[in-house]
Amino acid sequence: MNELNKNRVQSYFNIHTKYNEKYLRQLIRDLFKGKNADIASEYIKEEGMDFLRKFTSSVESIGGSYFGLINGEYPIHITSKEPLADIPKNNDILKVKISINNNTLATVIYNNQQLFFELPEYHIEQLKKATEEKNYLYTKSKIINYISVFTIDEGIRRILKLELDKDWLAEVRKRS
Repeated sequence: MNELNKNRVQSYFNIHTKYNEKYLRQLIRDLFKGKNADIASEYIKEEGMDFLRKFTSSVESIGGSYFGLINGEYPIHITSKEPLADIPKNNDILKVKISINNNTLATVIYNNQQLFFELPEYHIEQLKKATEEKNYLYTKSKIINYISVFTIDEGIRRILKLELDKDWLAEVRKRS
């Protein structure tokens, strides 16, 4: 966390020693569980309570949370509003559309479900280099060809391969 953000976050609280920071962390955990709001208000300023309410609301809107690997090697955290659904029982390879916004955020679409993740720094650099090339879409497809996702589906642990849909990519190439 950079110094500016650290100072902003610290301004929300009435605690400044290491011992009290540990206590504050426990209070925040309790708040997430719906406990000790009266005690927490002694240590957390109103702006901090507002921040925590917004943060909690954002976290609660996450319906699916997955860990994955881009091309089998770069770790990412993927979130979605709803858990992955309609996963075929006999196939662990799912054809997906992958779009990248502002070279940092990616959206994966599977059966009209959207999953989101932030690109690792390596991929951001590769995309910046690719924008200078003539065949940008081809290069982009090589940067993120597939994502391995670790999930539990109806009690069974599975590793799904979210593979870039080549037919969809061909259509996109024709249009551009």
